[in-house]
Amino acid sequence: MVLFVSSLRRLAAPALAACVAFACLATHSARAAERASVSVVNGNIVLTAAGKEVQLTSSGQDLDPVLSPNGSLVVFTRKLSTPATKTCDTTVTERRELWVIGSDKSNPRKLLASRDSVDPKNTLCDFMHKAFNSDGRKVLFETPAWATSSALHEYDLTTNRQRYLLPSNGFAILKDCDTREYRDHLVVSQHRYFVFGGSYDWYWLYSPDGKRELGAIGDDLTQLEDACDLDLGLAAAKSK
Repeated sequence: MVLFVSSLRRLAAPALAACVAFACLATHSARAAERASVSVVNGNIVLTAAGKEVQLTSSGQDLDPVLSPNGSLVVFTRKLSTPATKTCDTTVTERRELWVIGSDKSNPRKLLASRDSVDPKNTLCDFMHKAFNSDGRKVLFETPAWATSSALHEYDLTTNRQRYLLPSNGFAILKDCDTREYRDHLVVSQHRYFVFGGSYDWYWLYSPDGKRELGAIGDDLTQLEDACDLDLGLAAAKSK
C-alpha cells in the first residue's frame, strides 16, 4: 500500500507541475494582456489599455511615443512644418519638439524644441530612443551631435530641466535589473580610439546620473544580461 501511494505521488507530480506551470502561464498572459501600450496611427498617439484604444493627440505629426512605468504619462516627438536648423538639416528635415501628455489626455505640454548651438553638446536636432527611468521622473533621449556619435540627454519632469550626459550610440537603462546594485544604471555604447590607431565601439557602465564611468562591459552584453535577467535589445558593438 505504501509502495502504491508512493508510486501514485510520483505519477501525479509531473501532472501537478504541469497544471501549476499552465496556471502561471495563463496568469502571466492575462497580466500581459492588461498592460497598456502606445503606438502611432496616422501621425497621432494612440493608447491601448484593457482592450480599448484611445487617441491622445490629433496633430497628425506625432511619433516615437514612450509610456511611463506607471502608465500615467506619454512622452513623444512632434514634427513641425518649419525647416530644420542649419546644424540639424543633414539629419532631420524639419524642426522637432518633445512633448508630454497624460494617459487620460490631460495636461499636454511642450518640454523642449530643436535648437542650434556651436557646441554639439547643446544642440538638439531630434529626440530619439526615449526611455524613462524606473520611477518615471526622468526621460533620457539621444540626438545627433558629432560625426561618429550622438549625444545622450536627460529631461527631469519634476524640475523641468534638461542636461547633456554623454556621447552615445545606443543606450539602455537597467531599471528592471535583478541585481539591485545596478538598478537604474546606464549601459552606453561609445565610439573610442585605441592609443596607437584604430577605433572601437564598446559598451560602458555608468552611474544613473551619467557622471561616473564604472567600467567597460566590452562588445558582448551576455554576462550583463544574464546578471540582470534582461534582454537589452542593443546591437552588438565592434572594433575597427
